[in-house]
Amino acid sequence: MGLSIKSKLLIYSLCISLIPITIITLVYFLNEKRAIKEKTIEWLTAVAESKKMHVLSSIEAKKMRAIDFSSDGLIKNSLERMHHNNAYSHNMLIHLNKHLSTQKRILDPHIAAIALLNEKGAIIASTNKILIGKNKSEFSIFTNTKIMESAGVLGPCKIPFIGINGIIISAPVISKNNLNEIGSLIVFYHLSFLDEIMLDRKGFGKTGEVYLLNGEGMMITNSRYINDVPFNLKMNTVPVRNFLANNKGTSGIYPDYRGIAVVGTSQYLHEYDLLLLAEIDKAEAFAPIKIFGIVAVSASFLCASIVICAVIIFSFSTSQPIMRLKYAMERFMAGDLKYRINMPRKDEIGVLSDSFNCMADKLALETHKLTCAVEQNPCAIIITDIDGSIVYVNPKFTEITGYSQKEAVGQNPRILKTETAPKELYKELWEKISSGMEWRGEFCNKRKNGTNYWISATISPVKDSDGKISNFIGIQEDITKAKQAESELREAVLERDKNISELNHLILFSTMLRDETKEDMLVKNMGYTIKEHFGANSLHILLLNENKNILEEPITISSIKKNSLFIKEDVILNPALCRTIRTGQILVAQNIDNHISCECIKELNENFGYVCVPLIAGGKALGVIVLTRERDSFWSEKQIALISTYANITASSLYKIRLMNSAEQAAITDGLTGVYNRRFFEEMTKKQLLIAKRRNLNLSLFLIDIDYFKKVNDTYGHTAGDALLQELGVLLTKSIRESDFVARYGGEEFTVVLPEVEINEAFKKAEHIKTSVETSNFDTLVSGKTVRITLSIGVATFPLHGSNYEELVCAADRALYQAKEKGRNMVISA
Repeated sequence: MGLSIKSKLLIYSLCISLIPITIITLVYFLNEKRAIKEKTIEWLTAVAESKKMHVLSSIEAKKMRAIDFSSDGLIKNSLERMHHNNAYSHNMLIHLNKHLSTQKRILDPHIAAIALLNEKGAIIASTNKILIGKNKSEFSIFTNTKIMESAGVLGPCKIPFIGINGIIISAPVISKNNLNEIGSLIVFYHLSFLDEIMLDRKGFGKTGEVYLLNGEGMMITNSRYINDVPFNLKMNTVPVRNFLANNKGTSGIYPDYRGIAVVGTSQYLHEYDLLLLAEIDKAEAFAPIKIFGIVAVSASFLCASIVICAVIIFSFSTSQPIMRLKYAMERFMAGDLKYRINMPRKDEIGVLSDSFNCMADKLALETHKLTCAVEQNPCAIIITDIDGSIVYVNPKFTEITGYSQKEAVGQNPRILKTETAPKELYKELWEKISSGMEWRGEFCNKRKNGTNYWISATISPVKDSDGKISNFIGIQEDITKAKQAESELREAVLERDKNISELNHLILFSTMLRDETKEDMLVKNMGYTIKEHFGANSLHILLLNENKNILEEPITISSIKKNSLFIKEDVILNPALCRTIRTGQILVAQNIDNHISCECIKELNENFGYVCVPLIAGGKALGVIVLTRERDSFWSEKQIALISTYANITASSLYKIRLMNSAEQAAITDGLTGVYNRRFFEEMTKKQLLIAKRRNLNLSLFLIDIDYFKKVNDTYGHTAGDALLQELGVLLTKSIRESDFVARYGGEEFTVVLPEVEINEAFKKAEHIKTSVETSNFDTLVSGKTVRITLSIGVATFPLHGSNYEELVCAADRALYQAKEKGRNMVISA
């Protein structure tokens, strides 16, 4: 059965008289240990002070050498002449380079390079050829660094452009005439001179060492234990943390960069923001009292073995659990929320440990929830004090903005503000949260790299137990992609609507041209539609007349000033000169000075460009469309492609109309004579009769027969007979008005229809035709012979001789029969 703490305390009180011997021995041992520690620290401090003075004096010596170099007479005189003449002599520069290399650099083995700069920062001479001709501003190491002061020191640091670790010391070169700066001299030193100081370890035993750190906690001299350390090892030991936090030195026992306990001290070199550390392993430092400690402990053991046994038994059962509980609480308070006590006891300590574990579980769960909610939150979280200074940001904030937590803490959220941000928005935000209310909204911020991003933010005040605002917390969601998607969607919708509108217009245009049956109307409608839709300043349509082999310009629509555009006459007469018709390719000339010109255009204002689009259908060019527009608002490639589509539709419709006209013409034309055929005669005569009835007009009709036509065929052959029919058709066509028409009725019979002509006028016209034919000589029918013919003509008039087509034709046929019966070569009225 386990004893209670109260029982254990009673047992301890009985054994207390045996404790003093052990305490006295241990106190003596500890005092001796403390004395050794103090002596060791005093010794290390003295060494550190000595090394510090050595380092400062060495750097000061380097500075004085740089000043000495800058006051060199040759260097000053050379810069004076260059400054005065504003030019550099090649020989002078060669001499300066040689002077720096042979007279200056050899004076100090630690010098890596020397550079001489003019007053503009350009390196005009150097012992390192790579630097010559460069400007100080080209090297990032000089950015935001003023190194033109008297004997200014930069570093220690990495100097990548000459490949060393070192320090840079500059000194101005002063004019002897007016005491103005005429340039500067920069000396690059190897850090080896610092290593020489630090590596002098006489009296340091086997483990002691002295080394230097820069202002960022980076070791800059060589280590006794690790190779290739300078600028590659960043330390996070106790002295380094104190140095980075307070710029102060530290003395004591602590783990060094190897994780081994050392006795050490540090000195801050404020002149160059360096930390010098002198350390020796703790084991070596306390080696002298190691044997004494063993003896003291042994004596104490022998003197108080009973007490020790009792103490061990009861203290382990009491004090150790308490210490474990204390240690657990310290671990928990330090942030180790997973630490628990495994103490299966039934006394008060067991109850206390169980209570601790239960409390730790609950706190760890709640803290884990809160930590996860903040650290793993998909939104950026930023907490500021009441003045607006940032005190915390979560990892998402760093991911979104590019600012690390170290960079952000202490800053004002204004570092994220864009130049175009509306002041009213931020004023409203601050007034609202300052009054204790929550603010929600969206605004555009700027990342560390300068790019903008959009956030949706909720900013709320945090109040303490008294209800006063202690902090502000902002939860920011990156909505940049959503904004971009929204913008892209708007653009896509606009593009879609534009495409739909363009498609609808294209469909209407195609429908309009498809329904058009007349070529002239098609060309006119097409021209006005394309000019208006594409905003052309002028539009010219040139159509190819295959029969005449010329270009015709059926339509020109122009808003350009008069005489600003001409079509060349030789292109009109010779279409092959037109590049677009010849190649079938679109010609685009936005700038007439730089692009291939069109042979069709005689003159065009230099402020205009043009597009020549071919009209191609059925495998051949039908013509070309020429559109002009100001160069500043010229069409895009997409618009030009659309113009080509409109032109293709136009060409197809034009080709279709011409095919239809050709088909219709073939259907109503006599193949031999070229005049209308009997089918057309019947259909057109019936239509004309309807018009005449509706308008109460006359309509006359001739039926014409060639007398003795069979004799011509029998005498001269059918070829001559066919030629006679063709020439008679031409003669009859020339003898009538445009409103009249001639048709071949059949064989050697022809018919003529004369709208709005009464019987007497018709009879006279028939007589005139008969006489014209009778007096005509047909010399081309048979070679060397003249053929002459006569006609018999029957005349009938509506409504005098018939009220419809059949009656009228029958009346004319009867009159023709009478003319033949009466001897031919005459005109008979029905």
